[in-house]
Amino acid sequence: MEPLQGIDMNAPAIIRIDKLRNKRFEDLANNSPTIIWMSDKSGLTIFINKRWMEITGQHVNDALGYGWLEMVHPDDREVMGSTFLKAKEAEHVFFGKYRLKQADGDYRWVSDTGSPRIDNDGNYLGYIGGVIDIHDGKTAQEALFLSNERFEAAIEAIEGVMWISDAHGNFIDKQSDWENLTGQTFEEYRGLGWAKHMHPDDIDLFLATAYQSISIGESLNAEHRLKNKEGEYRNYSVRANAVKNNDGTIREWVGVHTDITEIRRNEARILHFATHDSLTNLPNRTLLEDHIRHLILQRDSAVHAILIMDMNRFKVINDTLGHSVGDQTLIEVGNLLSAQIGEGDSIARVGGDEFAIVLQNVKTQDNASKIGSKILDFLSHPIVVGQHELILNASIGIAMYPENGADATTLLRHADLAMYKAKMMGGNALQFYDHGTFIKNEERFLLERDLRRALQNNEFFLNYQPKINTRTMEVEGVEALIRWQHPKLGLIPPNDFISLAEEIGLIRQIGEWVTLEAGAQLKKWRLEGITNLKIAINVSVVELLNPLFLQTLKKNIAEMSLDPHQFELEITESRLMENIQFYEVLLNDIKSLGFTLSIDDFGTGYSCLSYLKRLPIEILKIDKSFIQDITIDKDDAAIVSATISMAQKMGLAIIAEGVETKEQVEFLQENGCTGMQGYYFSKPLSAAKIPEFVKQFHHALAQ
Repeated sequence: MEPLQGIDMNAPAIIRIDKLRNKRFEDLANNSPTIIWMSDKSGLTIFINKRWMEITGQHVNDALGYGWLEMVHPDDREVMGSTFLKAKEAEHVFFGKYRLKQADGDYRWVSDTGSPRIDNDGNYLGYIGGVIDIHDGKTAQEALFLSNERFEAAIEAIEGVMWISDAHGNFIDKQSDWENLTGQTFEEYRGLGWAKHMHPDDIDLFLATAYQSISIGESLNAEHRLKNKEGEYRNYSVRANAVKNNDGTIREWVGVHTDITEIRRNEARILHFATHDSLTNLPNRTLLEDHIRHLILQRDSAVHAILIMDMNRFKVINDTLGHSVGDQTLIEVGNLLSAQIGEGDSIARVGGDEFAIVLQNVKTQDNASKIGSKILDFLSHPIVVGQHELILNASIGIAMYPENGADATTLLRHADLAMYKAKMMGGNALQFYDHGTFIKNEERFLLERDLRRALQNNEFFLNYQPKINTRTMEVEGVEALIRWQHPKLGLIPPNDFISLAEEIGLIRQIGEWVTLEAGAQLKKWRLEGITNLKIAINVSVVELLNPLFLQTLKKNIAEMSLDPHQFELEITESRLMENIQFYEVLLNDIKSLGFTLSIDDFGTGYSCLSYLKRLPIEILKIDKSFIQDITIDKDDAAIVSATISMAQKMGLAIIAEGVETKEQVEFLQENGCTGMQGYYFSKPLSAAKIPEFVKQFHHALAQ
C-alpha cells in the first residue's frame, strides 16, 4: 500500500477519540473487545481506539499513519497488504486474519474487517474497520462476525447522524440515516447547500461560530434550526472536530447532528408553566408580580388597580358535580375575565378559585369600581359548563396604586384583605382596601383567610397523646390532637384557631376531617398489630348544634368499617349548660350507637354537678390546671381527691390530664384515678411513632 504523496508517513496524524466521536461512542468503543479504526483514502490510519493498547501493549500513536502495517507479522504482511489493495481497488469490504506484534515481541492472531467509505458521487474516502483478538481459539468466521456487530453497535450508539465535510465546511459524506433525521436528501445539503435550509435568524450566529472554529481548528459546538421537507423548523445540536494533516492543516471535519427539538420544546413548556397556571394557561402569581413591578418601575403618575376575585362556595361545585366540572368552570371563568379587561390590563390565576386582575392606568377608584361591578354582574348570569348551567357568585377586593401600597407584595396583600371583607359582607360584592379600617384587624383577617384555605391545602395534621391505665399501667388509648402547619407562620396550636373556626363556621368541616383522619389511622394501626387502642376525638358543641352531625358521624364510621366502641368523643364542659335539654337528647342518641362520651377540662366550666345525672357521660377528664400542683397545693389535692371519689360513687371513670411527675402518678394511683395522660409518659406523637411507643412501653412494663 503506497502512501499519498505529500504526506509524511512517519509523522502520524494524531486524532484523539474524544475529538472524533461523542462521549457515548467513546465509552462504548473503549470498553469494547474490538479495535475500532479509521483510515483515509490512501490507507493512512487516522483513528484507533484504546483497545489497541490493551491488545498489543503498544501506544495508540504507534498504530497511526502506516505504523500498524509494521506490526503485522512479516509472513502475513504481504498477504494482508494484497488483500487490502484488492478490496480498495474494487471498493469492497475486506476480511483478513494475521498475527499482530505485541509490546513484548510476541505475536497474537487477530481478525480484521473493513468497509469503504463512499460518498454520493462514488468517490472513495477511506475505510472504517474493526480488529478482534482470536488468539485464544475463536475461529476467524466468529471473530469477523463479532467484529462487524460490535462496530455497527458503536456507530449506532451515537445519538444523531455523523457527517464529514471538507476543510471549508462543504458536506461530502454522511451516515446512512441522514434522510430520516432531517427529512431531506443529502444532495440538498451537499457542499454549502445546508445553509439554505437554516432558519434565517440562526444563520449569522452559526456561520460566525463555524468560521471561528475553522480558522483556529478547534471543536465546533453550536445549535441551529433546519427546515425539513414539511417546512417545519427543527432544532439541532452540532458537534464537530477537525481531522488534521501532518502539517497541522485541516483536512476535513467529522461531526454529528442531533435532533434536540423535543428537548427545546420541553424546556419551553417548563419555562411557560413556571410562570403560567397549568389549568387555565393564565399567568400565575409569579408573572403577575413581575408585571406589577414593571408598572411601578415606570415611575410615572399613573394610577393602577389590583383586583383579587374569589369564587364564593366554589367547593360546592367540586363536591357535587366533581372536580372535572370544577376545573372546566375555572377555565371558563378565566376566559370570561380575559374578555372583560382592556388592552394593557392583565389577569392571573393566583389560587385555587382566586383570580387577580391588574387594571393599568385606571385613573380613579370609580373607574375600578365600575369594572369590578361589571365583572360581578357578568358572572351572575348563567354559564354552561358541559351539561350543567351554573350561576356563579364572587367577591372582589381592590387595592389602588400608589395609595394602598408601593410594591407588588403589599398591593396584593391589601387587595386580598379587601376581598376577604367583601366575602364577609355576604359575597357578590366588592370592597376597596381602607388602611384605617384594616390595620386594626389585619392579623385576624389574615388568619381567618388562611384558615379557610388550610383544609383544602392539607395544612392540618393530627398528633396522638397516649392515655395510660392507672391500675395496669398499660396504654389503653390515645387522644387525637389537631395541629395547623401554617406555610408562613409555622405551627399554630389549636387554642389559636379552634374558636375562630367555630365563629366563622368552619368547625364542622374541620371536625369531620379529624374523624375521618383518626379513623383511617386506627385502621392502619390495626395492620401493624395495634388492635386494642381506643381513640378520643375532641368535639365542639358548635358541631353538636349541626342537625346533620349525628347522621354524618354515623355514616363516616360505617363507611370506614369501624366500631363506634373504639371511639371516645370529648366534649368541653363549659357550654353544655347553655341548652341542656338539647344535649341530653343528642348525647343519648350518640351513646346508643356505641360511642363513649367524656367531659373534657372538667372543673373549668359551670361545675354544676346536676348535669352529670342527666347526661350519658362515662368519663370525666380533670383539667391539668388542677393536676400540676396536687403534690404541693393542699387545695388542688383536695379538689382532685374529691372529684375522683365522686366519680367512683357515680360509676364514672376519671382521667387526669397534664401528668408530668412521678409524684403526681403516685398520688393519682393512691386515690384511685382511672387513667392518666401527660408528658411524664409521652408528649403528643406523630401517628408513625405510636406503634413503637406502645411496644416499648409494654416491654418496659414487663421488665
